[in-house]
Amino acid sequence: MKNCKIYRLIIVLIVIIILSACSQDSNDKSKYIYKNYKILKEPTKQITLKPKRVNKNFELLRPNLIGLVKDYLIVIDRKAEHIVKVIDTKTNSVVKEFGFYGQGPSDFVGAVDIMAVPDNKDEFWIYDISTSKMKKFNINNILNDDCNPLEILNLAKGYEFPKKLIILSNNKMIGTGIFRKGRFKTYDMKGNILQTLGKLPIILKKDHPFTLQHSHGFMGDFTINTKTNNLYLTPLRSDIIEKYDIKGKLIATLHGPEQFYPEYEIFPVKKYHTHAMGYTKKTRHGYTQIEYNKALDKTFLLYSGRFIVNKEKNKGRSEFNSIYVLSNKDVLTEKLIFNKDVLKICISQNGKTIYGLTYIDIFKFQYAE
Repeated sequence: MKNCKIYRLIIVLIVIIILSACSQDSNDKSKYIYKNYKILKEPTKQITLKPKRVNKNFELLRPNLIGLVKDYLIVIDRKAEHIVKVIDTKTNSVVKEFGFYGQGPSDFVGAVDIMAVPDNKDEFWIYDISTSKMKKFNINNILNDDCNPLEILNLAKGYEFPKKLIILSNNKMIGTGIFRKGRFKTYDMKGNILQTLGKLPIILKKDHPFTLQHSHGFMGDFTINTKTNNLYLTPLRSDIIEKYDIKGKLIATLHGPEQFYPEYEIFPVKKYHTHAMGYTKKTRHGYTQIEYNKALDKTFLLYSGRFIVNKEKNKGRSEFNSIYVLSNKDVLTEKLIFNKDVLKICISQNGKTIYGLTYIDIFKFQYAE
């Protein structure tokens, strides 16, 4: 009888420990500075988009980036001999290729972003995170066999670096990435840091030694609603959308439809006497890309939801096969479903066409409201 009571007591203690551990997991809101939560619900309207392959007449080896400049797709194919491909969307043909792997004027090592120039639709920038350089090109010059950059800009170097940048209409830039302080940084067009805006969402003790690693854990993509000037940032490993004003003040936290936070661990890298951010069994891909479309006044969010390490839980889930559409009232109104694993998207200016980049292909999807 006594042994039975002890056994029951042990069971109760185990249950209490488990419940306590669960209460301290990533769903414990006290760990974050997030406020004004708004739960995003799964939209009832779901549309399956039919793909049309763009690259029927040419091959892609390992594309990782896509952008749209006028009627031309700019594709970064990091394994190809010429890294940059220019594709005419009217003929679906490659009209120009340029750039090698390297650090020459038109070459790239790790291009991660293609940026539009607000006041000139002919011009665009390509940001190379590995060299901290931005290179400005003119699409008309490229089509006329002049692939030299109009300008090369060196970003401020150091342990901090932006992952995504947007050029503003006031001749400044704003970016998010891995920073010791702040959620955003603004830059002048010479690459100098002007301001640090916002705060890292997780609550840390003062002078925390692993701020950069936590910043990496919360690293994300962002866009600007050009009608309201609000910033929308999505940590890549969650289904959170952080809404800020242009000065970096957190306005609201949009969360859903599955409601999970970034999960990661920080571990030592003895070889380099430092620490790094790594995945756990709870780490998931969430909103991996966000893009605002002015013509439709809607925001498009590429979504996955898949577990990165614990793949047994991915039964029935594709990798990146859907886009959620966020209205100007911050409501998920539609879910666009692909039958392809799309890694990157870009959207036409009128919002009617979505281009999706897979591991080896480009697909065109027609979107009608």
